[in-house]
Amino acid sequence: GLLHSANLHGNLPACLDGPFRVLGNGTYQFRARDNCPMVDETLAGPLIDLGSGGGTDCATPPGHATGTSAARRTAAYEIARLMETWRAQIPENAWLRDRRETVLATLITEFLTNSNSAFPGSDAPFGCGYFRNGVDSSNLVFCGSSTMDKANSAEIASVLAHEVGHVIDDNDFFPFYSSPSEGIADAYSALRHNESCVGRGLYAVQCGGYGDACTACTGVRDLDWADHTSGMPHDIAFIDTACSPGPFENGPCGGDAHCEGMVVGEAIWDLYRRDLQSPPFDLFPATALEVATRLMYRGGGAVGDWFQCTDGAGTGDGCNADSGYLNFLAIDDDNGDLTDGTPHMSAIFDAFDRHGIACSLPTVQNAGCAGTPTTRPVVVATPLHRAVRLSWSPIAGASSYEVYRAEGVAQCATGKIKIAETAGTEVLDEGLLNGREYSYVVIPKGPSSSCFGPNSACASATPQEGPHLEIASDSTVFAIETGDGDRFVDNCETTEVAFDVLNSGQGTLTNVRIVGLSSPTHPQVEALESLPKVIAPSLLPCASVAASLSFRPQGMEYNETLELVFEVTADEIFPEVLALTAATHEVESDFETKASHTFSFEADLEGWTLREGAFRHVTGAGGDGSGGFIEAVPFGRQRCDVLSSPLVQLSATSTLSMWNSYDITPPNDFDGFAFDTANLQVNRLEGFGSRPLQVDSGRPYFEPNDLAPGTDWICNHYTAGWAGLADTWASSTFSAAGLHAPDLAGESVRVQVVYGQNRKNQRPGFSFDEVTLTDVTLQLPDTQGNQLCPGPIFADGFESGDTSAWTQALP
Repeated sequence: GLLHSANLHGNLPACLDGPFRVLGNGTYQFRARDNCPMVDETLAGPLIDLGSGGGTDCATPPGHATGTSAARRTAAYEIARLMETWRAQIPENAWLRDRRETVLATLITEFLTNSNSAFPGSDAPFGCGYFRNGVDSSNLVFCGSSTMDKANSAEIASVLAHEVGHVIDDNDFFPFYSSPSEGIADAYSALRHNESCVGRGLYAVQCGGYGDACTACTGVRDLDWADHTSGMPHDIAFIDTACSPGPFENGPCGGDAHCEGMVVGEAIWDLYRRDLQSPPFDLFPATALEVATRLMYRGGGAVGDWFQCTDGAGTGDGCNADSGYLNFLAIDDDNGDLTDGTPHMSAIFDAFDRHGIACSLPTVQNAGCAGTPTTRPVVVATPLHRAVRLSWSPIAGASSYEVYRAEGVAQCATGKIKIAETAGTEVLDEGLLNGREYSYVVIPKGPSSSCFGPNSACASATPQEGPHLEIASDSTVFAIETGDGDRFVDNCETTEVAFDVLNSGQGTLTNVRIVGLSSPTHPQVEALESLPKVIAPSLLPCASVAASLSFRPQGMEYNETLELVFEVTADEIFPEVLALTAATHEVESDFETKASHTFSFEADLEGWTLREGAFRHVTGAGGDGSGGFIEAVPFGRQRCDVLSSPLVQLSATSTLSMWNSYDITPPNDFDGFAFDTANLQVNRLEGFGSRPLQVDSGRPYFEPNDLAPGTDWICNHYTAGWAGLADTWASSTFSAAGLHAPDLAGESVRVQVVYGQNRKNQRPGFSFDEVTLTDVTLQLPDTQGNQLCPGPIFADGFESGDTSAWTQALP
């Protein structure tokens, strides 16, 4: 049968007929490597219910097959929610973006027979740990099985959140763990669950608190200092007294990172629970939680050492440039100038100073965010089929609104996922699970991202079965009906877009129709058919209909992307509309056959497109005596830079040459691995993936050891490339075989320059110039260049003597 993957909320595609064989390897599943059988269960459907409860370790719910253990279910859910939160807070994160379609594929949960002995260096109290694995390029979360005195740590969501917190810390703006790394991992867990006790329920006794025992926590650490025997905040003096050096990782004061990390975790918890909710801010708890969460993800992501310490003297501060305090201020700031204060400066100072890790400079003053809303939105949550519609009245002073979603019995009293930011007053949250309650708050924003107004009251809704439409986005087809006959959409060419519409809900839908067409990229696009356009008078459940609409584009320029938004509805769901965003690329282009063509980059990128990272044009002495070239922005780290050529159709005899100059981290002396490399690849549009090109003559690649994993597993895995020092211009030549031209002849491809950079030893990097292709057909600008289409000729013979349509009469 066909293989289908559920979405992040557990929905399979609509209208599938059972029975279903359920396997634990879908798009959003983690890879479990343990002593338990794999998930393999057959259910009648249409609801895939793997049960609940069922004991611990490898035990499964009564009546269910093996593999659906509590630990696997917990890990699959919790890790998915954390990755959603991370993606919403730091959408530009390259590591996470590379895992866009397999968000859990690099996280492995392992249930150990013996809690901790197999993995020295893991979190000893948890029986858990996070490791970077260079063999299979994975990031591993290890969690232990239950014992006589300890629960299975993989069944405790806050333990998993702590370990994924290490994943976040290891792959954020700063390319290493921050120090002490355990503090930020605890904070990620605490704010995710709104719970100061990290790992509650792991033990049957209170945690030890490194000599200051916990009074209300059966986990590993409690970040609320008031819930310790002393009832006093922990600071650097506490570290020097209580935190002995650890066997593996120590913090800035030389003590064990778990012990020193408690000071960091307490400061962040204080910021949320004490200082932001106290005068002069008096934020509502949900608003304070989102302010603290934003500061933690964005400010914490740039931290090296959370504080500095005079070892053994009980003194230190947060005045180091990479400290947590200064980085939190930098993210909180609303105008780029810390000397005039930040919106929440005194709260941040008080929280960090309470633990001895703030800094006396700059002067503490709250400033900024003038005009931020002071009124709470009143939100109405309307349940729909697999969706919730949220609406609210406009709030004075709001520049936009951030919408947050939570799940579970705690409703809004827990960490939430930012699902939208909009200038409007309505959001449709789709893809949800029918029968499950979802809870929301809306926060109006002021003049900058640091400016938070008061959150709405919690609004909850439970999606229910009902009428619903779906558009099969993978069915979208552009058909050019008039024009110059090539594959590219050009200005003024009549073009039809076709797509399939499915009745995926309950009951027959009537008057199914297209009601809107717009373009966020090129607003001058016009529909050539009257709207609304009925595409089906009636549509039975699980039936589909082909929809189409003709349009005429205007205002496009060479190599741009045209985006269109189609709106579809039916009587049973109106005023709800279903929106499809369809895109076509490389508009305003032609194909032209060339015996030879050189991209000289004298003035700009000449149609090459940045796909990822940071390439830029430079005016200066380039290859072969030219006056301009392209370089990867120097001294990057943990970055994959990808620049793509315009479309190319190769012939069997095509060749390529390129001038290059570089200063890249050399291969290491120990094993010859080159962790930083640059190379050329050809990206297939009609096939799968990219193929590295092979240099035949001129300046050669560095040929890596067969086991070299490439750029810290960011890009260029196990491929040859340039590495080391060659900072004068020279040419490299790729024959037809090196270009894979005989295999790819006639295909539309792109040549890509790919440069991957490790986490350390940053160097000036890679530059290239004078890319020459022979015997090729190239994508070049359309020769017509008509941005505006001619309209109808206006004719008025004034036969009736009526001149009212004319605006002015002159003598």
